[in-house]
Amino acid sequence: MSDHLLFHARSRARRLAIQAVYQWQMTGQDFDEISAQFAADDDYAKADAGYFAELLRAAINGAADGELQQCMDMPLESVDPVERAIVRNAAYEILCRDDIDSAVAITEAVRLAKKYGADQGYRFVNGVLDRLAKRCDGGAVGEEQLVRAHFARESGDDAVVVGIGDDAAVLGPVAEPLVVAADTLVAGTHFNADADAGDIGHKALAVNLSDIAAMGGVPRWALLALTLPRADEDWVSRFAGGFFALADSFKVSLVGGDTVRGPLSATVQLIGAAPGECMTRTGARDGDGIYLTGAVGDAGLAARRAQRLNRCGAAAKACRRNAARPSPRVVEGPLIAQYASAAIDVSDGVFMDLSRLLDAGGVGGEVGMERIPVSRTFRDCCDTAADWLSALTYGDDYELLFTMDDGHLDELRQSLKAAGACDVTRIGQITAQAGLRCTFHGDAVELPRSPGHDHFR
Repeated sequence: MSDHLLFHARSRARRLAIQAVYQWQMTGQDFDEISAQFAADDDYAKADAGYFAELLRAAINGAADGELQQCMDMPLESVDPVERAIVRNAAYEILCRDDIDSAVAITEAVRLAKKYGADQGYRFVNGVLDRLAKRCDGGAVGEEQLVRAHFARESGDDAVVVGIGDDAAVLGPVAEPLVVAADTLVAGTHFNADADAGDIGHKALAVNLSDIAAMGGVPRWALLALTLPRADEDWVSRFAGGFFALADSFKVSLVGGDTVRGPLSATVQLIGAAPGECMTRTGARDGDGIYLTGAVGDAGLAARRAQRLNRCGAAAKACRRNAARPSPRVVEGPLIAQYASAAIDVSDGVFMDLSRLLDAGGVGGEVGMERIPVSRTFRDCCDTAADWLSALTYGDDYELLFTMDDGHLDELRQSLKAAGACDVTRIGQITAQAGLRCTFHGDAVELPRSPGHDHFR
């Protein structure tokens, strides 16, 4: 496609996208519903359909909302819906599209505001986007300076032959099998764009630590791929602070990664060693007990029972803190691996992840929901089975769920206590009959078809 045709195809995509974002803001319809409706527009065939979809998805995910809000003296949600849609789309172009000059994005936004917005609304659009462009262009450090300033450090690990600063890391020979995990956190999906950067740094590593622990591994080395709308040193410094505080507590070395410009996200790849037998999701046997470490539900409580949680005062802050900075069971994992027949980390909800473990082992299970370990705040805020189910199907807990012969319980508890680790709770039993059956104080509870978090449902 020629540059001339591409320009006009993108102009049409912008016009359709502001209408689509406006519709999303007013109705709350999802991406697929809105996209299908706009595909029938006469101009859609002449528009850059991929670009339309990119702008709409970015707005729904809040990809530019955090940066945009810093350029405004009023809440973004209080802006006229038409102008709000326009600045959301243009802000994404300014922040995340290196192939589009900010002046072009601003000019197009002002043109659309004059055509579709309120009288003089284009002045607001121009002012906000101009401030955003200046924030992005003024005095930003380069990629190498950003990495050297905030991520390059001595590991103190003799197995790191070559660390940050080269094309790839070189790790020395290890005698034990390696355990490898990777997870991505995306703004608008896993955290709000205005979330605390230190919390995001902590969590980006914590979710991977939990995966390694669920295999019975010991974490050793991490690689970090960070995508940033702009080189905000203050944000990166706080992110690195949260990341390294957790990494240092478990002697994890950051040995490499990548830093690029685009919608805010963080991907961590974690490499660990398996000192003994690895746990997997398979292996649960009829008659095994079903166990959980720590307590679950605080993240779901903070997200889905927020109004009730607000009545809990100081306890509400602790609950939200637990959700923002989960404690991965790194110490517990290798100890549990000595006794467990199967294990999984609870990231998508205890019922969802237990169902995965049961399916992997070709077995079933029975769980008493009231036995599931939860915080005192959770019990104060959740009265009914529906309350419990709502919070427990949210996920984001990062505890370990495992099965084992009940005869090992006393020995395991002694090992955990000696290591200063958390206790475990028996919540149910493995059965030969397939499927997960749940009760609440003796009454049967019907689980939803998808009993936890699923990115594509």
